[in-house]
Amino acid sequence: MKLKTLSLTVAAGLGLATAVNAADQSIRFDGFPDFDSSLKVILPDFEKETGIKVDYLMNNHGDHHTKLTTNLATGSGAGDVIVVDVEKIGPFVGSGGLVNLSEKYGADKYAERFAPYAWEQGKGADGSVYGIPVDLGPGVMYYRTDIFEKAGIDVDAATKDWDSYIAAGEKLKEQNVKLIASAADVAQAIIFTTVPEGEGLYFDMDGNPVVTSERFVHAFTVAKEIRDKGLDGRILAWSNEWYEGFRNGTFATQLSGAWLLGHLNNWIAPDTAASGALITYLMASMAAGRFFPFYPYSI
Repeated sequence: MKLKTLSLTVAAGLGLATAVNAADQSIRFDGFPDFDSSLKVILPDFEKETGIKVDYLMNNHGDHHTKLTTNLATGSGAGDVIVVDVEKIGPFVGSGGLVNLSEKYGADKYAERFAPYAWEQGKGADGSVYGIPVDLGPGVMYYRTDIFEKAGIDVDAATKDWDSYIAAGEKLKEQNVKLIASAADVAQAIIFTTVPEGEGLYFDMDGNPVVTSERFVHAFTVAKEIRDKGLDGRILAWSNEWYEGFRNGTFATQLSGAWLLGHLNNWIAPDTAASGALITYLMASMAAGRFFPFYPYSI
């Protein structure tokens, strides 16, 4: 949590304070829920300190990035400060729509305040900084305690390894409940948490692709077994069907970052979360690190 707070504060201090001229005392922040909760905490002090009024526009994750794609292509309509999924920052940098924060604001001097890997992911191919990290979180498994109890599943046993996880899914299937929204989430979790030292997600230290490596084969073998056994809902993350799945108990588990809890509590499934039916659990096989992207601020 300390890392997340630091990231938000530094991002605001660098991005918001320098994105406007003295004559322009208002800017707009574009993002998606649950960033508005953080802004409600940060902005009163920021506006008091700087005299700059910050408005913000929130759209759901998919619509937000679709809007940004159009905005950056046309050169108009985007906020002064925007949140970008790390998986999308590359194309946005390539489009020329983002400010080079290294050149304009000397962003490199803040590098030591962030986890090195997160800082690197905010850079473009030219080595300059285009996004400031705002989120870090360990990988966790969210699960429905009520559904697990009804199916007679012990969560410790279910999270011992992937075979145990799949076995739990077979019990859930007997209750007409899916194990997870999408088997692809399992593949991604394995890929993200088994990266060898000095290697990237998709390339080794020499720049060679590793998508046929044992790591990828294992990830897709596990995911394929889940899909072949009919244990996943084939539901895309951040879709309306995904949101409803949390609320209705369509699936019993979800692999994500610890940051998802804020989304669940505040807008995705507040009634379910408030009832205590949905809680977090750190999966032993995923304790090595986070497996979902951070979101950088860009200007």
